[in-house]
Amino acid sequence: MKVIFDCTALTKWIGKPTGIQRVISELGISLARAMPETFTVIFDSDGKCYSYSPESKEIGNEIKIDKGDMIFASGHDWDYPEHFKHLCHYAENDVKLAVLFYDIIPLKFPFTYSSEFVARFEFWLNRALSLASLCFTISASTRSDLLEYAKKSNLRIPNIDILRIGDNLPVVKNQVSEQISENIKGSYILSVGTIEYRKNHIILLNAYRYMIDVLGMDVPKLYIAGRQGLYDANVHIQVEGDPLLKGKVEILSGLDDSDLGALYGSAMFTVYPSIYEGWGLPVAESLCYGVPCITSKSSSMLEIAPELTPFANPLMTNEWVDIMRLWIEKPDELAKVRKQVNAQYHKTSWDDTASLLRDSLMKFSHILIN
Repeated sequence: MKVIFDCTALTKWIGKPTGIQRVISELGISLARAMPETFTVIFDSDGKCYSYSPESKEIGNEIKIDKGDMIFASGHDWDYPEHFKHLCHYAENDVKLAVLFYDIIPLKFPFTYSSEFVARFEFWLNRALSLASLCFTISASTRSDLLEYAKKSNLRIPNIDILRIGDNLPVVKNQVSEQISENIKGSYILSVGTIEYRKNHIILLNAYRYMIDVLGMDVPKLYIAGRQGLYDANVHIQVEGDPLLKGKVEILSGLDDSDLGALYGSAMFTVYPSIYEGWGLPVAESLCYGVPCITSKSSSMLEIAPELTPFANPLMTNEWVDIMRLWIEKPDELAKVRKQVNAQYHKTSWDDTASLLRDSLMKFSHILIN
């Protein structure tokens, strides 16, 4: 049995791989090392399959997919319905399909997406659940959501394994930009994530307003690092226009891995107040750098490192204020947490993730063979 690792989404992405693209690239490379029978490939518009290198971006010879082979799909195929049709065709003709599910947030929070996107996502989800021989999720929370959805929708309950994704940032040799070199000289708190409603930056702005205006605190700078998303509660307008936040909160966009790594490494601590996640990679990345993180008492964020990350309700500003104030005003307390993080957090490499996937495929080999 060949493992056909689909990298098609990488050819539709411009710039460095981030998010799902990074998962595809890193996991494909690592799985090919862990399982020699793995082929990283792309599909053309006719559904033909060609070898593909995620590292060099080179396209090679056509790869013949035989009955009994397995296609591993880890892309955002809801965005590419014609491509997904080809995968479905293979799955309906004795080729096994394994799918990695990141979350079903568009169905849990449909008001944060367009109605067209929600419909497209739900169609993809139903087809993927119906046709997949094996399913994987990136957290126990997403696994629970997926099982609940399948039950409510009267879909078959699939075999689902959890695949913890790598959390180490790529090693890069680029120099840190001049701007970020200046930014990291002072004391600051960092929040990393797309600027959109679900990431809940508004609670950080309100926490800062409270600490400055009511408590009279001399707060460190807050850097919000992320690209612009949809339905963002006018975060940019608030940051630029509110006198209380002037000089205290700054939005940073378009950062490369060198700049982001420098920001993580020099931060006092990080904050991640997302309302709901499929995983919550910025929490894990922060801990990889030995930097304490306050995160939400919600969904998968409870799984990442529950013994090391204090939790706050994503809807309760006072809970965020209490922990942030403690760490700002009592550096000894923060130092204790930092020491714990450095001593106890176990990083997950992409080779670790690939090993988990390989072991899972072996565990379910009876399903893939039949």
